[in-house]
Amino acid sequence: MIVAIVVAAAPVVFAEQPCPDPSTGPPFSDFPEETPCSLGVPPGGSFSGAYAISADGTVIVGEGGDDRGSFAARWEGGVFQTLGALTGDWSSAALGVSGDHRVIVGYSDGPRTRSAVRWVNGVIQKLEPLSGDQPGTAYSVSADGSVIVGESGDHAVRWEDGAIQSLGALPGSRRSKALGVNADGTVIVGEGGYDSGSFAVRWVGGAIQGLGALPGSRRSKALGVNADGTVIVGQSGGHAARWEDGAPLDLGTLPGGSYSVARAVNADGRVIVGNGNCTEHESRAIRWEDGDPLDLGALPGGTDSYAYGVSADGSLVVGDSQSANGNRAFVWKKPPPPDSGSAPDPGPMQDLANQQYSFARLADDGDIARSHMERRAELASDQTCLAGRGKHCLRVALATDFAGANENIDERSAMSGLFSFGHGLGGNNGTTLGATLGASGSPMDGNAFDMDTGPAVALWAEHSEFGLSRVGWQASGSIGWAGASGKATRGSGLFGVTPATGRVDTDTRIVRASLGYGFGTRPGYGVRHNGGWLLTPRVGIAHHLTHRNGYAETGDGFTTAYDKQTTRRTRLTLAVSAKTGIGDLGNLTLAGGVGHDLSREDTVLSGTSDVPGRERFALKSALDRNVTRPFVSVGYSRPIGPGGTLSATVGVATPEFGDAPQLGMSVGYTVRF
Repeated sequence: MIVAIVVAAAPVVFAEQPCPDPSTGPPFSDFPEETPCSLGVPPGGSFSGAYAISADGTVIVGEGGDDRGSFAARWEGGVFQTLGALTGDWSSAALGVSGDHRVIVGYSDGPRTRSAVRWVNGVIQKLEPLSGDQPGTAYSVSADGSVIVGESGDHAVRWEDGAIQSLGALPGSRRSKALGVNADGTVIVGEGGYDSGSFAVRWVGGAIQGLGALPGSRRSKALGVNADGTVIVGQSGGHAARWEDGAPLDLGTLPGGSYSVARAVNADGRVIVGNGNCTEHESRAIRWEDGDPLDLGALPGGTDSYAYGVSADGSLVVGDSQSANGNRAFVWKKPPPPDSGSAPDPGPMQDLANQQYSFARLADDGDIARSHMERRAELASDQTCLAGRGKHCLRVALATDFAGANENIDERSAMSGLFSFGHGLGGNNGTTLGATLGASGSPMDGNAFDMDTGPAVALWAEHSEFGLSRVGWQASGSIGWAGASGKATRGSGLFGVTPATGRVDTDTRIVRASLGYGFGTRPGYGVRHNGGWLLTPRVGIAHHLTHRNGYAETGDGFTTAYDKQTTRRTRLTLAVSAKTGIGDLGNLTLAGGVGHDLSREDTVLSGTSDVPGRERFALKSALDRNVTRPFVSVGYSRPIGPGGTLSATVGVATPEFGDAPQLGMSVGYTVRF
């Protein structure tokens, strides 16, 4: 499969996500192989284009805007930067970038004229014209940024260290244009014009040389040159052409096509990119490798595409494509050679803006999955029972939580089936030691982490000063663990994104302790509290340690590996419960309290990839967290059979994320024997 990516002036998400701040757009995400991906458009914009990529493939430059104008843009390390225009001008575009990323060249449009410009470390500078207010454009720049080529008026020019020099024209002609320059600035290519047409030319040592045209053609132009200046590409007679050793070679067209143009070439001259028509489309981005053309396709909903730039190793191609959301800049990546030696099949283009956003959303979903894994461990560690001296207790419980959807969070739930067994110590009527074993699952609609049902275990101790009456000092402590395996899917549900998946294992360890005191009007050793209330204030503390393994993705073509993730959280809980008997019907318990995070480490999604500008990434979850979370519950219990008690509890709490209430319910049966 082959991947392409589209570039725009400011990354925007097309799956009804809020527009990111244009100064800090979403980070570069994994570029899929053989599938073009869109970089989006600026907030409020309608189009974008990528016109050049740095030799090492880490910086992309271009433009984005709407029908009122556009501005030059640069993407690096996942950060979007608007390059701006000259004071008083209304638009600009970036057309070339130096190998060290320091110098970007292009033009700035204003009310009087178009000016050639360069941006040095992000600061725009006007490149002086040959004379007066001649319009100008800078098209290309050498690897170190010292040599810039373009046009001023009707003349090909070269700027070196800011000083302009006319490159001259073919004999008998007054028009010329410099469109490309090699890595060290010694070979410049372009076109020289006559009234009858223009011809591809090159300048070496200041001398111009016509490159000729394909047989039967009277026109040609040179648009790009490789690193050492030995391979030149462009167009002649309506076909893409390549010049090597001074002789033009017809690169041909796509099947059924009659037109093509070569716009850029990689460092060693083996990979050429451009566009051309074919049987079904007016224009498709093309990549030639060793002379063989490959149709790079178009973005979802689009038909036409254009390729303008290529990285030094030929693996990355940039350009623009039509899409269901308008024109979008793209990047396409070639996959590594398959083990079988067979050629990969091209795949669909993808929207890079949403590719970028998918990483941020994965970080958010990972934080939600971490919270649910903690809840699994809590449910296991909270399931205890109290047995009499020398006796046993057995508890079977089913517990579930549900939280509704919020603006950026889908519905999620957790369910656990738990089995607890305890033994009352012989020397103390109120202390029981026990263990809990169970299984837990967490269905989460729309969440990237689809975790399987996993085991949960806990060891615990429960103490009541006066035994089953629950009067006097109450203490409990437990250590628990819950784990699960599953699948993490990045990009699911986003426009123009091919999902990438990986297998994940995650677990939470919990240490919990609580201390309370039962104030009862009828102290004793009975379970029922007819005619009075048992009031028990309690303070608890719990520490969670959650691990997620490192894993690698497959499915979108790019190579991404995620680091192991560890998160710690400590929570303090203050609660009070009130229990009373209701005749012969059983016992009613009302409870309420508040939990507060004393400390919490940020959940960080980090790793490495071969995505341009995203070789190393570390993204914190951007979800708003409720640090303090109140809760209330109502419980009912009733004796069933000899030594047995059936209980049910319904509660409402503030969830860790979002403002939709979290509903909880548990049903259990406890028997003492």
